[in-house]
Amino acid sequence: MTGEFGTKDGPLIVFVCTANMCRSPMAEYLLKDSLEPGSTWRVVSAGTDAPHGMPPTYQAVQVLKEWGIEMDEHRSNPLTREVVDDASVIIVMTTSHAARIRWRFPDAEGKVRLLKSFLRNSYGSDTDIPDPIGLSDVVYRGIRDLMKEAMPILIDYVENG
Repeated sequence: MTGEFGTKDGPLIVFVCTANMCRSPMAEYLLKDSLEPGSTWRVVSAGTDAPHGMPPTYQAVQVLKEWGIEMDEHRSNPLTREVVDDASVIIVMTTSHAARIRWRFPDAEGKVRLLKSFLRNSYGSDTDIPDPIGLSDVVYRGIRDLMKEAMPILIDYVENG
């Protein structure tokens, strides 16, 4: 991989939500599944308010399993200074996540992007990916599908700047 974000180890893509139990791990595993075999990209997820070691929600695991993607082993992680510093791009689910990261890590401003910014159609004026925790499988599937749609444009962005 070359381009603006390329390093000898490959770019680090970080997905961020609140608890790192639904949205950001779903996005992490969807991107990993979208990459070519042998990719040098590093893809992780974290939460602005995540505890250490919590499993993903049952629904998040199930809707990815429907596509043959296993994320049972995922455990939540808080967003740290080390991850922010190493990140090539930080993809957030909401404008409040972006604001929180910019407040905690002002030097990360240029790295932060909303996931919905990688969609061809913004689907209205809402820029946020809603939190599905406690909601139905139908909601989780809708979020999964939006995320999957964003992956080709995100890949192009990282590869070509």
